Amino acid sequence: MFFDLVDHYITDYCIVSIALLECIAVGWVFEAHETASRSEAHERGMKVLGFLYWFPVIIISIYCHFGVDEDDQIWGVVAMAASSLMAALISFISARELGFGSWYHEIFACGTNKVAMGITSISYADSDIEDRSWWMLMFEGWFGVGVKFINPALLTYLLIDNLQADLFEPYAD
Repeated sequence: MFFDLVDHYITDYCIVSIALLECIAVGWVFEAHETASRSEAHERGMKVLGFLYWFPVIIISIYCHFGVDEDDQIWGVVAMAASSLMAALISFISARELGFGSWYHEIFACGTNKVAMGITSISYADSDIEDRSWWMLMFEGWFGVGVKFINPALLTYLLIDNLQADLFEPYAD
């Protein structure tokens, strides 16, 4: 019974929290200060993106688990996806003087871009490559969106789901 409790709380809270913190560290903290200090537009774009992404993700996750029926929780995931797209759009508009390419690489993919490029460059470590393969750009884009936006939203949702389940029906009762 004791080991079952330990297993439940480690898997439902510790591992999910560690994964969430890793996504936050890579996607939201890594190089954030350096990027924000480049210009006022960089700082504004990053603040807008961060606030308009995280505030709805946290509020919607809590509301879906404590404010609506279980059948309607899917709308929370839809609302999180829509609010994330709106956050990106408003961030781009707030820093439009940077242009789309700079905004994408320096704000939207801040942190994840360099990590993803490091991962893809490993495949060409022994050769002298000048051109980047098509799959590298696809992987780097997917990695960035996944680590910075999709995974943190789903992990936050899962963490609140686990909390709601344990509050309404405590484990091992």
